[in-house]
Amino acid sequence: MSHLRGAAQSSLPLMPASGAAGRRIAAWASALSPRRTGSLLLLLALLVTLATYLLRATLTYPAVLLDQAPLARALVAQGATLALLGFLGLLLSGGLFVVITHALAADLAPPVRQRVRLTGAASGTLWALDALVGLLLLPLWGHAPTGLTALLAVLVLLTGEVAAPLLLAL
Repeated sequence: MSHLRGAAQSSLPLMPASGAAGRRIAAWASALSPRRTGSLLLLLALLVTLATYLLRATLTYPAVLLDQAPLARALVAQGATLALLGFLGLLLSGGLFVVITHALAADLAPPVRQRVRLTGAASGTLWALDALVGLLLLPLWGHAPTGLTALLAVLVLLTGEVAAPLLLAL
């Protein structure tokens, strides 16, 4: 019985409580097979395509971010459910991008691995931040001061449409 306890303890690494979930996700992503990584890439492509299509079709995204508040409010009221689904798809895409980056970087040399993981995690996080602020903007467009919504819209535009692609180009 004691040899079973030792085997169980050696197969489950001890992790501190802070950041344990992130380490487990990173370990899981590093252990993905090339076939599963390819499947996740296809899922990511589908999610990004669907989310982008939903946002562009309902909100004329990202142009709606630069529109005046009354026009943006009308566009959001017209397709709020589809816009919500689009931003949720973008949020899932950001998280999935971080996981895929960890999986693809697992076999690289240490200096390159760190750079790929850092830029991938930063880009995925910016996509997720873009989606979260976009989700916050949906109810605010009709009810918050114009200055606040304009500031949040510029944040969405800069993080999701400028910074994330630039990070991926590194």
